Amino acid sequence: MAGCYSESWTMKDLTDSLKNMHKDNKIIVVPMFQRGKRWKEEQENTFIDSLKKGYPVGTMLFYKRVENNKEVYTLVDGLQRGNTIKKYMTNPTKYFSSASIPIEISDEVFETLNLQGSERIIKEKIKQSIVEAVHKFQNVDDIETYDVAKSIITSIATTNSNILDSIIDIVKPFLKKYRESYEEISKSTIPVIVYSGDEDSLPLIFDRINSQGTPLTQYEVYAASWPLDKKFEISNDKIIEKILKKYDSLADDEYSIHGYDREELRLSKTISPFEYLFGLGKHLNDDYKFLHFEKNQEDDEINTIAFELVNACINDGREGIKTLYNEILSIDVRLFEERLIEAVEFVEKVIKPVTKFKGNTREGSSLLYSKFQILSMISCTFREKYELSNMAVTRKTWSSNKQILKKNMLQHFVYDVITNEWSNGGTNKIYSAAKPNKYMKEIPKAAWESSLSGWFEEENMRNEKTKVQGTKNADIVILNCIYLSTFTALDQLSVENFDIEHIAPKDQMKDIIESCKGEGLPISSVANLCYLPEYVNRSKKKKNFYQDTKYLKKINLLEVENKYSFTTKEDLEWMDMPYKTGDYEQLREFYMEFLKKRFNIQKEKFYDSLRIQ
Repeated sequence: MAGCYSESWTMKDLTDSLKNMHKDNKIIVVPMFQRGKRWKEEQENTFIDSLKKGYPVGTMLFYKRVENNKEVYTLVDGLQRGNTIKKYMTNPTKYFSSASIPIEISDEVFETLNLQGSERIIKEKIKQSIVEAVHKFQNVDDIETYDVAKSIITSIATTNSNILDSIIDIVKPFLKKYRESYEEISKSTIPVIVYSGDEDSLPLIFDRINSQGTPLTQYEVYAASWPLDKKFEISNDKIIEKILKKYDSLADDEYSIHGYDREELRLSKTISPFEYLFGLGKHLNDDYKFLHFEKNQEDDEINTIAFELVNACINDGREGIKTLYNEILSIDVRLFEERLIEAVEFVEKVIKPVTKFKGNTREGSSLLYSKFQILSMISCTFREKYELSNMAVTRKTWSSNKQILKKNMLQHFVYDVITNEWSNGGTNKIYSAAKPNKYMKEIPKAAWESSLSGWFEEENMRNEKTKVQGTKNADIVILNCIYLSTFTALDQLSVENFDIEHIAPKDQMKDIIESCKGEGLPISSVANLCYLPEYVNRSKKKKNFYQDTKYLKKINLLEVENKYSFTTKEDLEWMDMPYKTGDYEQLREFYMEFLKKRFNIQKEKFYDSLRIQ
């Protein structure tokens, strides 16, 4: 019969048990379904302040059992509070701040030193010197009053050495009170509910407790509610390493994790469905650059990509993800993973001509597409190539459909970026795209005309005068497609970098618009953009191709016109006219005609590159 009873734990007992150092052999362990440490510094400081002021800080939930004459308490709920208490009790001076110092201390020190200057600044400096001195000690009992007083005198740079005893007399009572306050906190208690019953119910209890609030993501709920005892063996060491890092992030902080044996897990490679998707998500994110949607994640944070992708390959709707573990347990996971990676690499290769185009290879470049767009392409490829019930062989239709998919998938990829198709509702669209496989269907040229013209007209509604908008993802994708037909393999392999440049330079355009006192023009329109070798772009600065005589001597103008700008000198003659107030409409007419003419050239090259007829 399950039951609960209450206990009161002191902060010291709680800390000692978490560190497996309790005098009565009590130990607190963290269950494997627990999420990692999530509190930020501000949350920790607020919690410690509540402890100091004696505010209620909530109840912790333990599950108790006895192992080898030790009382083992599983921390079901309260990891964030327990972790903060342990950190505070281990190094309390870290949480000492200027707010901990009564204003009377700085007032009395200021008067004793009899200083000249800004009273507010000097008092703040006094407080800061006390904080810095206290931080040098890890334990409150080690704090030396002399060192704190000396720190104050040194920071103020007073030459009066006889004042030291007076400063010691001021800070000594305060430091004594600070030590007593710490002792009071260490002896203070936090309420604990101890549960006794079926241990298999712990994940469900954890889920129910946390689902009433907001801290848990749906994937952290899966960590709690999916079975931990139903496991299978995998062969991918990279996935195992990601799982180990998750648990190590807690173990490194001296926590004991119930059921976790690092060496056994590493050697046996036997894991649960949740652990598998956790590790697979980290692996895909880190090892495939085009899937690097999550940056700077902690080792214990869940990357959702594997949950979403695997469900899209296996199920027909997002609801299936709740019980996805059943399907994972019923299939050959090794074979499935092999086939999934095939689909990943197929899609990577299909879109590579656009995403890895020479002009988009610099470090720090952002992804041009959304996560759900790519997951849709991968899952549709998987479904087109394999039946889940027979992944040992490809579908009979794959040989003929593969070439169709290659061509159409690249077109859909580009089309969806231009039309911003995946800006919302991504999770649902993944499944609708697969029924039927939208990437097997060619996009009509009329749809291309509509989307490209729509993008062009939308950009031409801008009135840019002093600030010019940055290049959009759709602009980059359009340019990358255009230059596929003009850049050679040698260009792509060269070490030279390429810049996206304004043909009518934006700084010169700003000057001309100001001369006319105009409202502004769409300077950042895609029709005014081109790729240029880096040295060309940097050398000519605000002048256009035909205005900088030094630049003309360095490059082959005919090559620039044919390969990069698709212009002639006559196309930019309007920039050399002496514009003055009142000439704005004339300027606008010239510029818009230039954009229209060049965009028509861009479209033809775009269609040629993507084989759109």
